[in-house]
This record gives sequence, C-alpha cells and structure tokens, in this order.
Amino acid sequence: MNWQTFRVCLKIGLAVGLAYLLTYGERSHNSLYAVLTAALIVGENFGDDLNQSLVRLVGTLLGAALGVLFLITLGVDVWGVVAAAVAAAVISRLIKLEQLSRVTLAVCMVTLLIRPDHVVSYGMYRFLNTLIGAGIGLGVSILVWPVRAEVAATQAVSKLLLLAAEVLHTVGKPPPEGEEETDQTEMQLGKVFKAIRDARREGQVFRTSATATAERAILGGQVGLGAIAVASGCERLRQNTSAAPFVSAVTAASGRLADRVLTLAKQTDSSQPIHEPFPEMPTPPADADLNATEGVLMAGVIGELRVIASALAVLERVNVQPTKHEVIDQMREDAKKAGDAK
Repeated sequence: MNWQTFRVCLKIGLAVGLAYLLTYGERSHNSLYAVLTAALIVGENFGDDLNQSLVRLVGTLLGAALGVLFLITLGVDVWGVVAAAVAAAVISRLIKLEQLSRVTLAVCMVTLLIRPDHVVSYGMYRFLNTLIGAGIGLGVSILVWPVRAEVAATQAVSKLLLLAAEVLHTVGKPPPEGEEETDQTEMQLGKVFKAIRDARREGQVFRTSATATAERAILGGQVGLGAIAVASGCERLRQNTSAAPFVSAVTAASGRLADRVLTLAKQTDSSQPIHEPFPEMPTPPADADLNATEGVLMAGVIGELRVIASALAVLERVNVQPTKHEVIDQMREDAKKAGDAK
C-alpha cells in the first residue's frame, strides 16, 4: 500500500469519527446515516467527493420522498413495494447522475419498510443526518491532505502512458505476455475518463476550467486505446504466416512509439521538448494471402499507429507535468521500494 492510498484511509477514519461524535446523541445507532455518508463520500480527490455527495443527497431526498408518498397512498404490501421500487428506478434514471438509482432505491425501501409508523419524521431524520455526513466528508476532503481532481487526472494520464508503453512493447509477441498489461491499461482508461468527470465537477465549484485537463486526458486515452487495438490486431494477424512481415514492421514501429511514450511519461523538464519525428508506418504486403477481414485489420492497425503518433506529437508540446504534490508522493514510493529491495 502506497502513502497516497494510506492517506485516503486515514481521511475516511477521521470523517467517520467526526460524524459519529456530532450525531450519536443518546444512542450510537443515531449516527448510522451520518457515518455511512461521511465514509462513502471521502474519495481519491475533491471532484470525486463532490460527485458522491451530490449523489447521496439527491438520492436520499428523492428516495425518502418516494417512500413517504407510496406509504401514504398504497401502504406496505407487495404491490406497494413493487410500485415504489419501479418508480424509484425510473425517476432516478431520468436524472443524469451515475449510481443515483442505487441510492434512491435503497433509501426508498428503507423508508418504506423500516419505520412505517413514523415515516415522515424518519425521512427527515435520515436526510438531516445524510446532510451532516456529507458536510463532514467534504470538509475533511478539502482541509486534510487535499487532492484536486486536476492533479488526480494528471497522475492518471501519466500512469496510463506508462501502461500503454508496456502494451506497445508486447506487440508481436505471443500471449500471455501481453495480457496483464492490457488488462491494467483498460482499467486505467476508466480511471482517466472518471478523472475528467471529476475535474469538470470540481471546476463548477471553484469556477475553473477543466478544458486543458480534459484535452490531456483525451490524448492519453487515445494512446492507451490505440496501444490495445494494435496489440490485439497483431495477435489476430500472427495466425496468418503470410502476414509475418507486416507484423514485424508493426512491432518495430510500436517499439519506437513505446520509447517515445516512456520518455514523455518520465520527462520532468518541460523546457526540453521531445518532438520526435513521425515514425515510418508499415504497409500491407501486396502479395500476402489475406482474407477481407485481415486486410481491413491491417489498415486499422496502421490507422491506430498514426493516431498514437499524432496524440504523442501534441502531448510532447503540452507536456503532462507532475505537480509538487505528486513529486513528493513519488519520492516516498521510490524510497519505500528501495527499502523493500534491501
């Protein structure tokens, strides 16, 4: 476990402790919803926490309102419960918030089934405690070891570039050598696009623009997706021996691109731009025995190589620089690895 992950765990513990102390009252179960909300809100960066708090608050308010409405109109029976579940799922999906339907449905069922005799007071109590927990979670997130979403996005792009370089180095090699790198790259792609969303949400609060962050993330995503596509395409083409010269040429071009990706990901001095020349692209062999699918696949591989090279050309001019916060974290991780090696 690295320091950054351990730091998030400590922030969660602090948020939970504060939520418990502020809401437990005479009985410990009074603090349940505040504690759960505070624990679920504290995430990797402030933008992520904003998204989670919005989902929790909207879902709690919507679920409690639907639970009260269906309890008054249909009561607690099988058809009332089914109707409430369907309504909660439909309405929450009309609101463009990820994971809102789960929170709304859970709160609706809890409101409807646990305290039907005091449903209005219970719903208000639930929402108030959720509001307290959200406030505590956001407060801890922004005051204790704060991590901005833009920083998280920059870090995610840098890691994606390193993984993409590993995938490009496996092009033309037999499996399962490239499988683990490809899986990790696919997961990192999801983190990069999530970081874009978090940065945009954070920008709405701090009145800042996340355009540059999104552009770098999109370019990094093109490199990652292209690396996966090239590796997968060459794996398919390796089954045809007549395509071997083409696969060898793609392997050489991928190796050059991988070296450029590694240099870019590790570069710390933006005053020394890379500006590598565009690599020579392979061409489909004219005399190869190919079917229609393999011919299209070769063209697709060439196209992906060009996309990777073009994305790198832009990234090399707007170099993804680590922040001071990231440099300190990296130094700690390097020191830990050195200590473990001894």
